[in-house]
Amino acid sequence: MIASQSAAQGPTNVCTTWQSSLSEYCSRLGVSLKKKVESPATFLEFLGVTLHTSQMEARLSEEKVRALVSASDKWQVRRRCWKRDPRL
Repeated sequence: MIASQSAAQGPTNVCTTWQSSLSEYCSRLGVSLKKKVESPATFLEFLGVTLHTSQMEARLSEEKVRALVSASDKWQVRRRCWKRDPRL
């Protein structure tokens, strides 16, 4: 595919086309991409953080926010800590 032709299709179609071509070439070479490739999207979850590229945001799940608030509350009342604290 020529770059000028792919630019007229729009960014999502270009990504899908190039991903399809890459997948085809890799399968011919015997390289599996099933667990290594994400489809083109405006959001992606990475290490438990949801990244929204169109909104330029990074979000945490409600569960992670609650866990962080809980840990923060526990640390606020403490006067000191140890590297291997059994209470944590």
